[in-house]
Amino acid sequence: MGAPAESGSSGTAALEKTIAGMVAELLGQKRGAAPAQVPVDAPLFAEGLGLDSADSLQLVVAIEDAFGVRFEDQDLTLEVFRDISSLAEAVAGKLAG
Repeated sequence: MGAPAESGSSGTAALEKTIAGMVAELLGQKRGAAPAQVPVDAPLFAEGLGLDSADSLQLVVAIEDAFGVRFEDQDLTLEVFRDISSLAEAVAGKLAG
């Protein structure tokens, strides 16, 4: 499915690693055991990691709390939540300003 948390700049890579940990925790709650690694380019929903809308809400709250950012309704798109990498880019953009 892809590489573990490595991509882009070191700041984005650190965000990817943190978000991958959050996704692994969610998957652990759903499946009873967290995966050892979550590929940053695996689709978050459906045929990918299998997250659903309730999981995405939990993930948004966890990210907002962890990074002190806020997602507005217009930020909650399938493009932003395509995979961990796209989500990390969105968080990096919010942290930058």
